[in-house]
Amino acid sequence: MSKSTGQPSQCVLYFNRGTSCYIRLLVSIFSLRKHYSGPVKLMQEGELGQPIAAILEQLKVTVQLLPLTAEPVLVARASLWRVMEEDYALMLDADTIVRSPIDEFFGWIKERGFVASWFTGWRTTGGTMRKRIEEWKKVVP
Repeated sequence: MSKSTGQPSQCVLYFNRGTSCYIRLLVSIFSLRKHYSGPVKLMQEGELGQPIAAILEQLKVTVQLLPLTAEPVLVARASLWRVMEEDYALMLDADTIVRSPIDEFFGWIKERGFVASWFTGWRTTGGTMRKRIEEWKKVVP
């Protein structure tokens, strides 16, 4: 809950490790800011370079530094809910371009507890995606 309003807190959440995705990350956040003025957080594993930190500050992005781990990125991202301070988050990949308002996603998340988008026609009935979704049942039935 937000300390100031007593209401559930939310954010758009990004995750980053290293420096190779900085440009994509900034482009994504810039496109997001055209449609969303609410809280945005970057959970950064390891150090964050000063030039990128200054730009993120201008874009009003909160940075939460996390210790660098040896876990694969997909494992680390799937565990972020454990250290996330907000009640709800819409997680975006650094290579996502936001082209329209996103507010309706927060309503869906609050209503259902968890929402996954249908990305490039991936099927949820078999293979990799089904296994990933099954793992989330531990968190959200």
